[in-house]
Amino acid sequence: FHHKFLIFNNKKTSFSCSYNYKLYIENTDKSRHSFTFNIDQHLGNYKHVYFKYFLMPNYYLREYADLDLGIIIDDIESATAYYSSTFTNEKVSLGYQHPIKRNRNIKVGILYEKQLFDKYFTEYDLKINGQFIQLSLKDKKHDVSLYYEKNVANNYTYLSGDYSTESMDRSYKQDRIKLTFKNKIDKNQYFGIIADIYNRENTSLIITDELHYL
Repeated sequence: FHHKFLIFNNKKTSFSCSYNYKLYIENTDKSRHSFTFNIDQHLGNYKHVYFKYFLMPNYYLREYADLDLGIIIDDIESATAYYSSTFTNEKVSLGYQHPIKRNRNIKVGILYEKQLFDKYFTEYDLKINGQFIQLSLKDKKHDVSLYYEKNVANNYTYLSGDYSTESMDRSYKQDRIKLTFKNKIDKNQYFGIIADIYNRENTSLIITDELHYL
């Protein structure tokens, strides 16, 4: 669904929302759905404010053993039993675009994300804060953009009292650089390239945390 109207100082406001559902017939547990809502507020002179919201609830991962449960009730069978693990992913972003010169603009913004797991695996829960900047150039033949994003993830359930949170901290810092280039060859033909690079640094200070230690 997409709609445009005048709401802010007689400037055009565009908003859209979409619902996506994927059905896996052979394993319906893997079926998932998501919701997206976007607002693009024009401010005039090629200036924009953008807002985006994304929600994907109860995404199925796989079956895992919950060691915490076995320790709490002192039952080896419960410790080795498998439970379905799901997580809910929620993202919010707010951005502002401003022109630099003709056909050139800069876009900056902030990001917030939550990854919340079900009751058996809350030790994986993350809250992620980030910022981004994007430089773009677009003319009749070329479309080029350089995007940089920095995120800091906080494993806020660390030391929540569960056994599994005592020895592992899944917090991290992450940098992302994305370069997009598209060149128009003729009316209906384009040539382009996309390079999308992530660099993640785990920030655990627990020496015995071999997977996440600095």
